Order: sequence, then structure tokens, then C-alpha cells
Amino acid sequence: MDRELQLLLLGGLIGFVGAILGGLAEAGFSYLFESLSHRRDEQHRWHKTALEWADTGRKESLRRADLRDADLRGADLAGADLSYANLIGAELLGANLESANAQGAKLQGANLSRANLAKATLAGSNLAKADLRGASLHKANLVEATLQRAKLCTAVRTLVPDRDVRVSSIRRRTSLSEATLAWADLSKADLRRANLEEANLHEANLEGANLEGANLANAQVTAEQLSQTKSLNSTIMPDGTVHA
Repeated sequence: MDRELQLLLLGGLIGFVGAILGGLAEAGFSYLFESLSHRRDEQHRWHKTALEWADTGRKESLRRADLRDADLRGADLAGADLSYANLIGAELLGANLESANAQGAKLQGANLSRANLAKATLAGSNLAKADLRGASLHKANLVEATLQRAKLCTAVRTLVPDRDVRVSSIRRRTSLSEATLAWADLSKADLRRANLEEANLHEANLEGANLEGANLANAQVTAEQLSQTKSLNSTIMPDGTVHA
């Protein structure tokens, strides 16, 4: 076989392989585009369903819903099934989630400030870096939940004089009273001035948590756990005494 024929065959082979690779690449890009488009459509559908649920009180399950970055400010989702839903970065300012089931939900970085989460089930949920300032979690179930670096601190009462009137401006305390936080990860959480009265903190990780000014009256927590916190300054201890 002469050299010219060899080069011809090699060129043909390279062209054939190139065509196959080009087709695969085109198919791959097409699949990726369709996948992203489908994901956006699916996310939009879930967002619409959540808003309809809030507006009409419909009882469709939002289990495993894709609600990333969804704007649900002030939405009434009381009693909703949000178990294992993706709510990463969602805007839930002032939302009503009383008695909602958010077990295993992804809530990293979500804004839940001033939200009502009383009696909600948040067991196993991920609330890392979530904003829970001023939220009510009274009797909420947060067993094995992750609240690492979550924001739960509230503003101190400030008095603003206006002629002869003294106006009180205060954000309400984050309430975790009677909440179940057993085995929860609260490491480095900002819990300043949070109300944890009668909360169950059995085996909860409080390493590096800031509990300055918090209320731990009658809370189920050990001295060893509290020794791992960042600050207990002015904290009301389980026995009712105030930590110096």
C-alpha cells in the first residue's frame, strides 16, 4: 500500500471519528439545554403551585418541591407538606408555616425572619445560614436539624424620644420556647437574646454558638454543652440564674 493511499485512509478515518464526536457533542449540548429548560419550567411550576396553595388553601402536597430562591414573602403555608422540599435561598419573610411539615427540607440561606414556624416539623432539615431572626418556633420539632451559622439574634430594645413621647422600637425575640432541638447542630449559630425557655437541647451541638442574653430557663441542656458555647454573657441559665 503506497503512502498516498495510507494518508487518504487516515484522513477518512479522522473525518469519520470527527463526525461521530461532533454528533455526540451536539447531542450532549442539546440534552443539557433541554435539561436546564425543563428544570426551570419545573421550578416555575412548583413556585406557582405554592402561591396557589397559599392563596386558596388548596391541599396539594409540596413534598420534594423545587422552590429554590422562590419569593414566598408573607405566604400562608400553614399545615403545608414541604417535606424534603428544596427551599435553598427562598424568601419566606413573615410567612405562616405553622404546623407545616418541612422534615428533611433544604433551607440553607433561606430568609425566615419573622416567619411563624410554631409547631412545625423541621426534623432533619438543613437551616444552615438561614435567617430566623424574630421567627416563632414555639413547640417546633427540630430533631437532628442543622442550624450551623444560622441567624437567630434579635435587636435590643431602643427608645427614641419624640418630644414628650418615648417610642419603643424592637424586633421580637426569636422564640424557640418548648422547641425540640435534640441532636440538632447549632454550632456557631447566632442565638443572642433567643428565647429557648423549656427547649429540649438533648445532645445538641452548641460548639461556638453565641447565647449572649438568651433565655434558657428550664431548658434541657447540660453544663458540658454550655461550656462549648462562644458566649453566655447575661444568659438566663436553666436554673433561672443569670450568667455573669
